[in-house]
Amino acid sequence: MSRYISRWWRMNLFDVALSRFPNLFIPVAATIGFMAYLQRQKHQSHERTLLEALGNPGFSPAAGAVMQLYREGKLIGDHSILRGKNLMGANWRKVILPEVNLEGINLRHADLREAWLQKANLTKADFYWANLSEANLGSTHLVRTNFMRANLQKTILSGSRATGASFFMAHAQRAYMRGAELDHVDFQEADLHGADLERARLSKSSFRDTNLARANLKRVSFRGVFMVNANLTGANLSGASFDNATILPDAEFVGFSEGRQALYDKYWTSDTDMTRYTDPNYIHFWQPKWVKMYDWVKKNYEED
Repeated sequence: MSRYISRWWRMNLFDVALSRFPNLFIPVAATIGFMAYLQRQKHQSHERTLLEALGNPGFSPAAGAVMQLYREGKLIGDHSILRGKNLMGANWRKVILPEVNLEGINLRHADLREAWLQKANLTKADFYWANLSEANLGSTHLVRTNFMRANLQKTILSGSRATGASFFMAHAQRAYMRGAELDHVDFQEADLHGADLERARLSKSSFRDTNLARANLKRVSFRGVFMVNANLTGANLSGASFDNATILPDAEFVGFSEGRQALYDKYWTSDTDMTRYTDPNYIHFWQPKWVKMYDWVKKNYEED
């Protein structure tokens, strides 16, 4: 009972004070509003400072700034303030940012060595010529992400979904891509020497002039894959699956179909012996001519 009396007293006291001293509450309200405004300005200024520290083109940003934004919860979900931002050249080495949303971010030429971005949303992000060596991008969303010419040596991409991504001319030696969804991906001229793609799905991807020497390709799906001039020397193809749309490494272009689709003279069949492309001791062994033309191919074997 006393609780209700106390509440009635407070409410009536406020009404009495407001009726007798109306002018008293105007400056009080103004002061409260002004303090709230100052607090918002302080918050926005803090956010701007961190964004500036993250970097614009030509600056050398600090990894600490993005870590601070992460701790404040500003990089998670649809309200992430770094979605679509241009942070080209950022120095994010060894940052720990699991489950962040960096969709559409521009991190060209950025340094992300040993960064931890597991389960992040990197859809349509641009990592052109970025250094992501030994980074952890396991189970990330990489749909239509650009890794053109990026350094992905020993990078973890296992379990990631990278449909439509580009790894054109990427340096991905000894990268880990186990169980990744890599359908419709451009791997042309990429170096995947010693990479682990076991159980990966590569349907309708392009491996033209790609180096897959000593790669672990066990139980990989190569259905509809374009493999012209790919190097499979020493690769493990145990349990890998192909179909009659898989174009073989030594195939040559012969023309177009009536629907203007490119045609080649060699497609996989149930009689195809893939040992021809993997075993140097095989009597009819074949490998592309470029393998013996470049020093970097030899260097890969020296680093194994």
